[in-house]
Amino acid sequence: MAVEVVQPMSLPARIRAALGKLMDAPWSGDQDDNRKDRDKNEMRRMAVFSSPRVKIVSELPAQAGPIFDLSRALQTAFAAEKTFMGPGAVVDNRQAKFHPESFARLDAVVRALVGQYAATQSDWKQYASFNKEHYVRHFIDACDDFELILICWAPGQVSRVHNHAGSHCWLTAIQGAVEENHYVSDATCSGSNTPRADKPIVPNVVHTETPCPLLTHTHHATLHPPATGYINDHMGLHSVGCGDGVAEGAVTLHLYAPPIKRVKLYEPDADRVLIRVPGFATVRGVPVPP
Repeated sequence: MAVEVVQPMSLPARIRAALGKLMDAPWSGDQDDNRKDRDKNEMRRMAVFSSPRVKIVSELPAQAGPIFDLSRALQTAFAAEKTFMGPGAVVDNRQAKFHPESFARLDAVVRALVGQYAATQSDWKQYASFNKEHYVRHFIDACDDFELILICWAPGQVSRVHNHAGSHCWLTAIQGAVEENHYVSDATCSGSNTPRADKPIVPNVVHTETPCPLLTHTHHATLHPPATGYINDHMGLHSVGCGDGVAEGAVTLHLYAPPIKRVKLYEPDADRVLIRVPGFATVRGVPVPP
């Protein structure tokens, strides 16, 4: 597999201005004590799309193609379920408990739409790139209800065990074989801020908790295109990755509903849990400026 490393590029002024606003837009709930100590450039690179950011996405160049047709079809499906659920409805992981009929219908539609896309389309390739050091997250589209993220995995790259902050998570294999493992934790963290110092903190962490709860492995699946998996926090945690034997690497399309603003990363070997702002290497194919 030819590994392509994401590099900065010269941006047209209009795109650069829109991305600048995107990176500077505030996200809700970000008032923790560590904010002023964070590295500004890393924060811009790893920016998360909360509601103000989703609105700014509209200022980026309009996109056309099958993957954006998919996004529009998904928006229609989500709107229909919100109408069914009633005024003020939010489509998140509570839907499965309080509106099981609505969730079953939405789950079937999402699987059908993304499965058909994965089986028949290839325009995602223009937004995909790999990095030999770490898997790469590419922002495709978002609205208030969900975000579509393309993730590229070089052979052997695996995510940390993580949660989904109350969101639905559908993930679809569109290239290569993807390994997914589910876990449950036996307790919540104590909230202490004394992690072991022998393992460095990854960028864009806003809080650290110790100890890490005991993680019990409950499920393993190998997803081949165009298979779709699903998880939410009531089911447990998961990790995703690409096996060493997948020469071409793997690519997955993730739908998070609603968009995830904070994620918990579990590190048993360091006995800690990291709370991190998710971010992206590119936005609709445009590298996020440092």
